[in-house]
Amino acid sequence: MTIKSIILVMVYLQTYTANGQIICERQMSVEWHTLPKHHIMKWTLMNNICSNFYTDCWNINTNIERNILEQQMLNVPQICPLQLQLGDSLFISSEASFQSHGMNLGNVSMEEFIRCPPKDFLQDQLIFGCRLKGMHQVDPRWLGVGTHYFADVQTKGPPLCNLGLRLNVTVKQHFCQHSSNAPFCSRHGRCLSHVWEEAYNCHCSQQYSGRFCQEFDACSGKPCQNNASCIDTREGTIGDSYECTCPSQFAGKNCSEIIGQCQPHACLNGNCSNVTPNTFLCECDKDFTGAFCEEPLEPCTSQPCLNGGICQNNEHGYVCDCLAGFLGHDCETDVNECSSRPCQNGATCIDMPNDVACICLPVFTGKFCDSVLRPCELSLCLNNATCVDQQQSYYCCCMPGFTGKNCEEVIDYCRLLSINCLNEGLCLNIIGGFSCLCAPGWTGEFCQSVENACLIYPDNCYNGATCIDMSQSKEQPQFQCLCLRGFTGKDGLKEHSCANGGSCFLDEDNQSSQCVCAPGWTGRTCLENINDCEENWCQHGATCEDGINEYRY
Repeated sequence: MTIKSIILVMVYLQTYTANGQIICERQMSVEWHTLPKHHIMKWTLMNNICSNFYTDCWNINTNIERNILEQQMLNVPQICPLQLQLGDSLFISSEASFQSHGMNLGNVSMEEFIRCPPKDFLQDQLIFGCRLKGMHQVDPRWLGVGTHYFADVQTKGPPLCNLGLRLNVTVKQHFCQHSSNAPFCSRHGRCLSHVWEEAYNCHCSQQYSGRFCQEFDACSGKPCQNNASCIDTREGTIGDSYECTCPSQFAGKNCSEIIGQCQPHACLNGNCSNVTPNTFLCECDKDFTGAFCEEPLEPCTSQPCLNGGICQNNEHGYVCDCLAGFLGHDCETDVNECSSRPCQNGATCIDMPNDVACICLPVFTGKFCDSVLRPCELSLCLNNATCVDQQQSYYCCCMPGFTGKNCEEVIDYCRLLSINCLNEGLCLNIIGGFSCLCAPGWTGEFCQSVENACLIYPDNCYNGATCIDMSQSKEQPQFQCLCLRGFTGKDGLKEHSCANGGSCFLDEDNQSSQCVCAPGWTGRTCLENINDCEENWCQHGATCEDGINEYRY
């Protein structure tokens, strides 16, 4: 599989366990990625099934205001929900246990997601069209903007949807560009979406606002001087989109000009220069400030001390009290603590304020990389395995059901032991062994025993008949149909269920029988005699007597 753009292939959802429950890991806020991603979802019951929709599946606090009824309805076993952005692709990968069973998904409603799809599920809503094995891509037509519900559609064998083979997929679009060629958020923000938001939107940097962060807050830089008020006019995007409301004595764009003309001693400690026929400015000496150069400028006002140094005014100017690790009149010199070579064993030293950071070579640890790191300290053993240190190596003692160098693989007992679950049963790998998931009506370690024949043959009694399990042997399913009045036969479809010479026909479309009655008879089972006198009137006062398909007078 090759595409021109960079492809990020990932197994999207990881899980972790808390108090015995599967908690789906996810980021609460996600930034829009400009290149498409491929997501692989494992269609399995092994390790990514959550139950509580909000606390487990979404890993959030349920105090968030939500529809409580909807929350309770969605508390069903399900694969960790997935969120995609429009344009991403989704692959469904079934585990080895399902290879003989195959898989198919249906695009279902929320109600069908909760209750699982019925057996007569519409074929045009099937994701793959037929049962498949291995990994297959979901057609993009099923991944439009919005929330989609996918569920396992059962045609035979045990029901898997109820156990958790159903997936909630949300596809989001973005509203972060005012045109297709424009930069995201005008390059003044990030295109983000919170887990509960329906789309990606711009979150603007400081000083910017608007749907696409295209508006600049010109007043944020405090351009107005001399206690003037700033008003953001928003007439432009970036630039002079502000106005200053000047005090009565000042004028100019930024209220920096003094109304009037230069007069002797107008500027107390500086030089005066006319700007316009009506305004002037004071250029202050180095030790003074203010509109009229009336305020002495203390040396510390300009914050000359660097690197966190504290400035103190004195009669000679100022002095800086430097933090540890810095020297110089203005604390401008960083003492290089790496000059003493504190990092050991070939580590790289990084000088920091009054400290160092050592980047250790593999197998070394400690602040100065002076300790040898034992393999087991790397936490290489997975799935609660126990790590045993060996000479320059390690060994993982796996928990039952796991294998591999780091106990990262689940043992496939179904394949290893060639398990054959009978009567359409499905072999599932479980931690430390296997389990046969039986089709309805079957039970036993290998689904070899009859539990209820009526569940095995749920549609074999017709015309409202009641099925009764009559299995004497656990190996041979037997049942009996208790027929409604007017019907007989093992399955309620015998021809002589139609009385008075009527003929019984099976309506295959509706899976029911119908009687075609002999002349003179009517009713569901031809037990009602048609009153011929109702359609034939005797004249001249004669009395009509009804017969079978005839009348007398």
